[in-house]
Amino acid sequence: MTFSFCPDGTWSTGVKVDKDGKGLLKLWKKQLQQLNRITQPVAMAIAQAYPTPQLLQRAYRHCTTEWEKQNLLSEVKVQAGGKRVDRRVGPDISRRLYIFMTSENADIVLDKSG
Repeated sequence: MTFSFCPDGTWSTGVKVDKDGKGLLKLWKKQLQQLNRITQPVAMAIAQAYPTPQLLQRAYRHCTTEWEKQNLLSEVKVQAGGKRVDRRVGPDISRRLYIFMTSENADIVLDKSG
């Protein structure tokens, strides 16, 4: 059975996770890419800095101010084409991911741009 809202392609397929945890990093990167404007290179950069959601949550808890939490990922460098370029995750994606990871409000709007 197919659904019109399910995109075709390899990025939309599931991720196999073995009992030993193999595949978890790939799953984390795919989860990150579910948020608007988090591309594969951005997801890879975030996952390289914080290889698990638990490590990212721990980093948020170690921040002392709300500003620090919202901007935790903003300076993470993003690679494009296998080389580091002068590109970073940026404050908008950092803020949206922080809200996504910490909010208990299921109805919160993450992307105010439309």
